[in-house]
Amino acid sequence: MSSKVPVRTVFDDGGNATGLAEYQTGEFIPLTHGGIGVSLAIGSAGQVLKVNSGASALEFGAVEAIINIDTATNLTAATLVSGDQFMVSDGGSEGRATLAQIQTAIKDTTATLTNKTISGASNTLSNIPTSAITFASSSITGITSLTAGGITITGNTITSADSTVIEMGESLSITGGLTQSSNDIVLGTNTSGNIMVADGSKFSSKAVSALAEITSVATDDVLLAIDTSGGGLKKISRSALVAGLAVQSFAIAQAIALG
Repeated sequence: MSSKVPVRTVFDDGGNATGLAEYQTGEFIPLTHGGIGVSLAIGSAGQVLKVNSGASALEFGAVEAIINIDTATNLTAATLVSGDQFMVSDGGSEGRATLAQIQTAIKDTTATLTNKTISGASNTLSNIPTSAITFASSSITGITSLTAGGITITGNTITSADSTVIEMGESLSITGGLTQSSNDIVLGTNTSGNIMVADGSKFSSKAVSALAEITSVATDDVLLAIDTSGGGLKKISRSALVAGLAVQSFAIAQAIALG
């Protein structure tokens, strides 16, 4: 059967029917009388008839899937794998993508982590340059032990993994007292018979023969001596030493004379 043109009733200005006529291009039956409310041309392939964005008439448009997340199957307890799929919109093109694709997109995106905790037991951070680390304060708390190479710092103790000497590449300044458990102090020069001598700023290993020589002995010059009565290392003045030697010489002379 060939296409037919419908007819309509023609009314005058007073609303009285005066006859019949064919529908003209652009004329349509309104929604209130059972029509579609618009004059349409056929849409594109795959389009459907749907309500327009203004909710005032029908139009041809693309099919859009509507997913109600509240009534969908609950998968919140499921373990997701890289092959699981999600609905995505790629620049206006809707489709499906895998969890692996989403993971790659997140991994390749630069982002700042705030208030996040990274478990050291299950994660390894590697190849991090020092320029990429910024501390919010001058102190780090919560670390009980720190190991770098063969050196371990635990509390106030620094130890070496192989019990060898821990080397300091620069000068070491100590504001408190220095307590040494061993009986040895190893200097850069450790010549046998040398003594440690201070020069006003530091101690150095010195040979006794390298010390400045006293060419003229004064009464108040002092010497180092061991007090065998239990006093340990003490100083003794020249005058006291001479007096002591004189007493000893007198006693020896008396003993000889009496003999």
